[in-house]
Amino acid sequence: AELSPDGKFLAFSALARLYVYELESTDLSPLSTQPLFAAHPAWSPDGRYLAFVDWKPGGGDIWRIRVRENAKPRKLTESPAYYFDPVWSRDGNSILALRASGYERSLIASDFGVGVDTDLVKLELSTSRVQLVAHAPRLYDPHFGPESDRVYLYQWPGMFRTGDSGLISMRLDGSDRREHLTFSGPGIYNSNEGLPAMRIRIAPDGKHVAAKQANQLFVLKTLGTNVAGIKTKATSCSLPCVRLTDVGVDEFGWDASGERLYWTIGHTAFTRKLDSLFVADDEESSNQNEASSEDSDESISDSGEQAKKPKDKPLAESHAAVEPHLIEIYSPRRTPESSLVLRNASVIPVDTDTPTSRVQEDILITNGRINAVGKALVVPEGTAELDLRGKFILPGYVDTHGHIPILRSVVSGQPWSLLANLAYGVTTLVDVQPSTVDVLEYENLIDAGAMVGPRSLSTGPGVFSDTAFKSHRDAVGVLKRYKEHYGVNNIKVYLVGNREKRQWVASASRKLGLNPTTEGGLDMKMNLTYALDGFSGLEHNLPVLGVYNDVIQLMAKTLISYTPTLLVSYGGPWGDTHFFIAENPRGDAKLARFTPPALLERLLLRRPWFHEDVHVYDRHAAQALQVVNNGGRVGVGSHGQLNGLGFHWELWALSAGGFSPFEALRAATRHGAEMIGISQDVGSIQEGKLADFVILNSNPLEDIRATTDIHAVVLHSVVRDAETLAEVWPRQSKVTLPQWEFPPKKVSN
Repeated sequence: AELSPDGKFLAFSALARLYVYELESTDLSPLSTQPLFAAHPAWSPDGRYLAFVDWKPGGGDIWRIRVRENAKPRKLTESPAYYFDPVWSRDGNSILALRASGYERSLIASDFGVGVDTDLVKLELSTSRVQLVAHAPRLYDPHFGPESDRVYLYQWPGMFRTGDSGLISMRLDGSDRREHLTFSGPGIYNSNEGLPAMRIRIAPDGKHVAAKQANQLFVLKTLGTNVAGIKTKATSCSLPCVRLTDVGVDEFGWDASGERLYWTIGHTAFTRKLDSLFVADDEESSNQNEASSEDSDESISDSGEQAKKPKDKPLAESHAAVEPHLIEIYSPRRTPESSLVLRNASVIPVDTDTPTSRVQEDILITNGRINAVGKALVVPEGTAELDLRGKFILPGYVDTHGHIPILRSVVSGQPWSLLANLAYGVTTLVDVQPSTVDVLEYENLIDAGAMVGPRSLSTGPGVFSDTAFKSHRDAVGVLKRYKEHYGVNNIKVYLVGNREKRQWVASASRKLGLNPTTEGGLDMKMNLTYALDGFSGLEHNLPVLGVYNDVIQLMAKTLISYTPTLLVSYGGPWGDTHFFIAENPRGDAKLARFTPPALLERLLLRRPWFHEDVHVYDRHAAQALQVVNNGGRVGVGSHGQLNGLGFHWELWALSAGGFSPFEALRAATRHGAEMIGISQDVGSIQEGKLADFVILNSNPLEDIRATTDIHAVVLHSVVRDAETLAEVWPRQSKVTLPQWEFPPKKVSN
């Protein structure tokens, strides 16, 4: 998001197109950038134009569009590449941007918006000439401070990494590089150094800097315009420092005067003037006292008399000087408005706990949902029919712990990982801890029919120890980000601190109606307290083999949702090693069709070998089966080890631990839907539920390995061929598949 030079408009991208929002009137105007996947809008100094970037396989470009109705974009660059973070020069005659290899980005499996061989370049608008300014590895967010002949950038080592970081600047010819300010906060995992800020921006007048640290926004006074060589921390700041947020921040920036900040979180934008920040200590204390007096609860003292009990201090976002703007954009959800009947299939129901197969049944689908299930159904005139005699129908597979490799920052047209999962029958997937909010954009594009992929849900970025909660109030504030701004129902909490802090998170989750899932970092005692304290889910297997009945009963009776992710088993070789060695994924033409060759070769060509006796995944599966047998819930989570096929490996790993084919299929469908809170819509073949199915050629109740013998996949009643994902009904259309330049050689079984 970026504020216009006059401070009246906010430009941003959503659903892969550009929008302009007027702060005073709240009018929202889309710009005509489709079919481009537009991102990173930047205002011209006169406010008449927006520059932006796009991405498509092979490379993207820098574009310009007039900010008015029905304007058409104009391509400015002549050579495609991966362009990002554009900014106009002060005179409006050129655009600075970061440029990386478009070829490399077309072949990689995923990124964090990081380019390969990144350069800072200057595009002269009069000639379309692109000139190298400087090599810029790990540099982001070029912007201008008080000088028109210097550009500021932020050096960032990467997600969850320590290393060289800080605000730097250079002349527009790349010379005279200077280091200005580093800002860090609490560490994560076993880091004692602390994590660097994710972004720092200097104000246009140079008097302040804004920093994003642990997803919160801070403002620091520079005490002059020549700030240099300062290293400071959020926990012990050597400069005057104010934290502006308690809920959080995604993007932020300054207005042209440097006197007002803006920031966004989810679908809400905020602005705040600086003159409301650094008030005198006595005035601030007075304001806090007034707030405490007004926001108090009456309570009963030990003597039986009513007394005033102070409430928590209000969240920073509720300050009187903060102006919020809720920006809502709607797009039609793709739902076929017609009827289809699937005839004569063998339906494998999982809504009961009895392993049966009902032969030659029909399923009537109307407007995306199951209308009726039975034999020889009488259907409305004009209903399309699909004869599935000899086929077997299951509910769509539910991956309760996936990780979707995607291209971030600048959205790509069609991620390979979404196609791969859907082609292997995964119709619902939860990305547990996607690290960034980009996955929410992909979810929206899938729902709107602009992309093909499973019903993709997520927890949003994980809540880690760098959040540094100090109270239950802090936990409520951070979790509001997820419920009220990201719109997710499940969150991932990972090692946020001691048990008291974990309990704050569990309590705040209940208050906000969130399902908190977590993992114990191979700490068995921590895993047990998660179950005791009311967490909704536990990711990854218990790190101890040979648990006793007390642990089994705790896991079962608390109904904590258990996703053991056997492909990354603890206490022995990872389970995926067995399947990489014992199977022949390199000879799987379907896998090669949907997976980047470089990723496949890295995963498949050289694997460590372990004797079968030392593998532990089957023993972890046997413990999981005990949880199920005592009334608990176990799901199938592939951990993104091999998108698509990896889900089936995880399913077969459960079977190796004693799960019957039916028990494994129930875990992969109904139990998975129950665990993530969507069983009212998916997970079983029942009237009223969404029409998500996997159509198999052979019976998985007889052989669990039949789960990959897929004839077709049905998602929200759209029927697709499982080999190519071509749409069979209601339209007949092909999906543009990835064009890999170096497909792996076909290897026979």
